[in-house]
Amino acid sequence: MFGIRDPPLSEDKSITERGGNTMKNDYKRNDFYVRKDSGGNKSYFMKIQGKYFEVPHDVFNVCFASYRKQLRDIKKDHDNRLISLDQELEGGSKIIDMIADVEDKFKFVHLNDEVKHVLDIIENLSEEEKTLITNLLLKEKTEKELAKQLHVSQVAVHKRKNNILKKIRKT
Repeated sequence: MFGIRDPPLSEDKSITERGGNTMKNDYKRNDFYVRKDSGGNKSYFMKIQGKYFEVPHDVFNVCFASYRKQLRDIKKDHDNRLISLDQELEGGSKIIDMIADVEDKFKFVHLNDEVKHVLDIIENLSEEEKTLITNLLLKEKTEKELAKQLHVSQVAVHKRKNNILKKIRKT
């Protein structure tokens, strides 16, 4: 069984809007470059929008540490068999889309089974009971209209309806 982790935070929201103080990064190994000159001094470079720029040592260290943490997190996720719901699958679809579809299909199948069950129950009712329930529930006639049609009182129709519903609930 796979566990599920939170998706990476989007870049368009500030840290305070997200309610946290961490964010997944998108660094790659070749985004970092250290060059030594002939005197042994180091210059630190990071790739930004496809070009390398020299950055201060502390900025380089923070970003590189973030990159290494990202690698550790990926390894930990893999070792613990965690997946991200926003992970893309073959064909460009995402896991979250498939889960929603499966849940919708399950609800539809479950609803279909319930409808079949109710139809089976109605099929076992007498003709008079079927007519009464069909007119009240499906044709949306009022008890008063149905009482007029059947030449009985509205109270009689109400009692019959309640008796039929009790019978349905029992099965």
